[in-house]
Formats: sequence, C-alpha cells, structure tokens
Amino acid sequence: MGSVNCRDRMGSLVGPSTGDDQPDLFGGNQPKQPAHQVNPQHVRNRFIDFLAQMTAAKTWPWDEDHVETLRERTWPYLYAKLPDASEALEWKAKIEAEAARLDAARAKAA
Repeated sequence: MGSVNCRDRMGSLVGPSTGDDQPDLFGGNQPKQPAHQVNPQHVRNRFIDFLAQMTAAKTWPWDEDHVETLRERTWPYLYAKLPDASEALEWKAKIEAEAARLDAARAKAA
C-alpha cells in the first residue's frame, strides 16, 4: 500500500483545495462595504427638526458660522443620503425657502 499523508486525507474529506477558495485574512478580496449605513428616516427627522427651528424663528436660530456649515456641509451631506433624488430636491426646496426668509429678515434687521 502507498503511504497517505494527513493532507491527502483532509483533502478527500473537504474536497480538493486550490488555495484560491480561502478568504484573505485581511479582507483584501472582499468588496468594501461602508462602515455605516445612514437610515433615511433619521435624515428625514433631521430635516424636520431643522425646518421646525427655522420656521419658529424670526431670525436665524444659529450664528453665522453655524449657518455657513449647515449650507456648505451638513445639508448637502444629508441630501445625498436620501435614497430618492426627488425627495432630496423637495427637502432642499423647503430648506432654501426658509433660509431665504431668514436671510431677508437678517438683511432687514441690519
């Protein structure tokens, strides 16, 4: 009889191994997934909160630096996180309408 080593026996139990079927220890061959998926309802809730604060205010409820951050970073980020582009446009229209009102009130007060 010929000699059979352990590797031959294991190969016959689990099938032949080409070495390609073993996943990369560090995930190099796997598709990258985002670390965090934003829940669209949370985005909608944020817009509801922003609009409630803006609508209730006679002037901007935040200082100019905060408003600039909202306009340049926060709101565009949130628009992009909504799954439907038409919904994002609706929220953008609502936010911009209130922002225009608050800008006019600030200009009038100055």
